[in-house]
Amino acid sequence: MSYKPLSRHCFASSPVPQAQEDNLPHITFPACMSSSPDLSILACGCSDAQIYLFTRDTLQPIRSFSSRAGDPSHHENLNAGCLFSKSNPNLILTYTGQDKIVLVHDLRTNSIASSFSHPGPITSLDINSSDTHLVTGSQDMVTIWDLRSSKKFLSTDENHSEEITCVSFNPVHESIVLSGSEDGLVCVSDIAQGGLEDGLISILNCEAAIDSAIFFGPSGENVVVVTLNETLSIWNVGGDDDSGSKLLQLNAPRSLILQPEDRVQASLFAQSTIPPSLLLPQDQPQENSITTLVKTFYNEASNHVCLVSSDDAGTAFVSSIETDGLHPLFSLPGVHTACIRSFDFSAKDSGSIFTGAEDGVLSKWMFS
Repeated sequence: MSYKPLSRHCFASSPVPQAQEDNLPHITFPACMSSSPDLSILACGCSDAQIYLFTRDTLQPIRSFSSRAGDPSHHENLNAGCLFSKSNPNLILTYTGQDKIVLVHDLRTNSIASSFSHPGPITSLDINSSDTHLVTGSQDMVTIWDLRSSKKFLSTDENHSEEITCVSFNPVHESIVLSGSEDGLVCVSDIAQGGLEDGLISILNCEAAIDSAIFFGPSGENVVVVTLNETLSIWNVGGDDDSGSKLLQLNAPRSLILQPEDRVQASLFAQSTIPPSLLLPQDQPQENSITTLVKTFYNEASNHVCLVSSDDAGTAFVSSIETDGLHPLFSLPGVHTACIRSFDFSAKDSGSIFTGAEDGVLSKWMFS
C-alpha cells in the first residue's frame, strides 16, 4: 500500500519568439490548483494565463478558458490564479499577476457572473468559509468585498507599507483575516470588531518579505509563515499578545527536510495509515537537493500543518511542521522530471494528491 501515480495529463508546448534564448519551446505548467467543493473538478491555473478544468477522479480534460477579461489568447510566462467558491462547484474566481480585475466565472453558462476591479495588479485572494466575502491584495491595499452584491465592503492601505503578497481568511472564525507583505509583516484583523485597521488583533514581524501565510489549528489560532528568504515560523495569535507568540523559527528549513530525525507517525498526515514504504528512509544522506518550498497546507482531519517542497528532479517531499521542527513524512518520486510548482490536497479526500511541475505534467497520486 502506497501513494502511486494513478493518472496524468501532459500540457502542450508552444514555440517562443525567436528573440528568446535558444528558441526553446515554452512549456505550459500548472502554477496553482483548486478543487471544487464537491471534489468533482480540479482547476489548474497555468503559466499561459489559461484555466484548465479536469475531472478530479480521472484527470479527463473538461475545457479551458482565459483567466483574463476580454483576452482569450495564451500568454507565455503569465501565471493564472484560480479559486473555487467554497460552496458552489459552478463558480470559480480567476486573475493574473498583471491584471487589475478578479473575474467570477459561471461554469454552467460559460460566462462572467461578476467582477471586482482594483487600482493595481492583484497578488492574492481568498474566500471566507460561508462564501459571503472575498479578500484581495493589490499593491499595498487589502480589500474585503461582498460576494453577494459584488460591492466593496472594507479597504485599507494603512496596515502595510509595501506590496501585499498573500491574504487568507481564518477557516473557523470567518471574520478574521490575515495579510502578508513585502514589508515583513503579517497583520491579523477581525473585521467584525472594527474593520481592517481598528480590528487589528496581531502584527507578526517576520523580518523578511512574506511569501505565504495561512491559519491552522482546531480554532484557527495559529499561523504558519514562509518568507521570500525561505525562513519558516509558527505563531499563536489566539492570546492577548498583539505581536503574537512565536512557537517556532526555522531559518533554513530546506536543509532540514531530508535529515534522518525521528519520524512522526504516519497517522498524523491522514486518517488512514501511511505505510512504511512511503516514509523517507532512515539512511537518507545528510545533504539534500531541495530547491523549492512549494506551499504549506493544513490537514484539518489530522490537525497537522504540512510543508511541501521539491527538488529539481521533480520529487515532492511532504513534511509535518511541529513546534520542535520539521518531520519528514513521505515523498512522491518517479513521475515528474522538473521542479514541482503546485500541489492540491483535500482532507475530505485524503487518498488523493495532485502535483503539477515545470515539465508540463499534471499527476494524480492515489493511496492504494
